[in-house]
Amino acid sequence: MNKVLAYFFPNRCPSCGNLTAYNKTFCDECKSKLVVYSSTEKTFCAPFIYEQSAKEAVIKLKFETDETVAHNMADEMSACIDKYFKDYDFDIVIPVPMMKNEKSSRGFNQSELLAKYIRKDGDKIKLDCKSLKKVRETKAQHTLTAAERSVNLKNAFAVSDSENISGKDILLIDDIRTTGTTVSECKRVLKRAGANEICTAVFAVAKL
Repeated sequence: MNKVLAYFFPNRCPSCGNLTAYNKTFCDECKSKLVVYSSTEKTFCAPFIYEQSAKEAVIKLKFETDETVAHNMADEMSACIDKYFKDYDFDIVIPVPMMKNEKSSRGFNQSELLAKYIRKDGDKIKLDCKSLKKVRETKAQHTLTAAERSVNLKNAFAVSDSENISGKDILLIDDIRTTGTTVSECKRVLKRAGANEICTAVFAVAKL
């Protein structure tokens, strides 16, 4: 977060919610509890493992409409994107979508909030929240086994306009990866619509 923005919107740690310096994403105490994730996949990255401070930040993002939380989490993701995706020049950034009624009930899509603040080499990437849609209700993924998750999400996503996707290099954004089923299904649909390269960035990776 920059100094001017912090003047109007005081910077808060995305984990504990306490005020912190404008140029810090986490307070010192919560930062000490972050567990760094080291990606070994060419098209996937995440800054942290889903535990302690990172877990608290994801929970806060999902249940509080605080833009500074999303902004600070996206800053950490952006640094990770710069590190692991140096050779990519993304045309658009797409958040993992929600059903309309789910988004209406919660008031926001947390993946969309993260995507809004994602940067690559300091520059914003064009945000596309319309081309990828969730088209049917599914059970909560965390309540299912790994095998059940694939079946649960089959044909749950669709591309509304393939012209916006065809030939594009896409950065897909979500808050957390558990088994990777959600992201895999989104990538499958985007590839079928003609996407070129698809990379994924999340804030945290769950340990299985």
